[in-house]
Amino acid sequence: MDIKKVNKSLGVSPKICAADLPLIKELGYTLIVCHRPDDEDTDQVNFYEIKQAAEALNIQAIYQPVISGNINDADVATFKKIMTDAKGPVFAYCRTGMRSTTLWSLATAG
Repeated sequence: MDIKKVNKSLGVSPKICAADLPLIKELGYTLIVCHRPDDEDTDQVNFYEIKQAAEALNIQAIYQPVISGNINDADVATFKKIMTDAKGPVFAYCRTGMRSTTLWSLATAG
């Protein structure tokens, strides 16, 4: 897992698996956002598995699937609200980390 710390409130990474969650918790993230639609790749862990493992560690998990190359205003507004409502640092992931980073960039742009 390759986490890029965007700022004190957000870290992003490429795809994760349930075994990565203890480290995510140890790093202080309290909310995980999945921007990757289930079944995007054949080797991908589905969100339900991530959500169960996260909740077992008292980490909230939100599924906000966004199609690669097709981010729209509603996606940006949803992620902005998620970030605003978060009670602590957010960890977001997708296939490469680019969708999550782009959503953050658009959500925080003036």
